[in-house]
Amino acid sequence: MTSPGDVLVADVVVIGSGVSGLTTALSLEGRDVVVLTKGPLAS
Repeated sequence: MTSPGDVLVADVVVIGSGVSGLTTALSLEGRDVVVLTKGPLAS
């Protein structure tokens, strides 16, 4: 997992938790994706 200070530029930022946010991030292959969440991501 990347630390917030290591991210300088991202193509996509996904805000949310659970399967929907993670699924969106994984579907964007080839992009730099940041997922912001308050809790654990569902698997």
